[in-house]
Amino acid sequence: MSQQEMVEETERWYSTQEAADYLGVTRWTVQRMTRRGELDSYSSPFDRRVHFYRGEDLDAIGMDRSGT
Repeated sequence: MSQQEMVEETERWYSTQEAADYLGVTRWTVQRMTRRGELDSYSSPFDRRVHFYRGEDLDAIGMDRSGT
């Protein structure tokens, strides 16, 4: 496996605040989007109150929000 393939297989994960910064919104908006089913979140196996967001999902939301 080449180094490029390894990089492509690595998933990016973001905290709620990091996801908000990435999308250019507040963390409350990210939480609202999650409750509405617009954005998937994944609970930490160590603390269910902590949620993470996949970079791939944020990219898709970002494209939808920009109209692309």
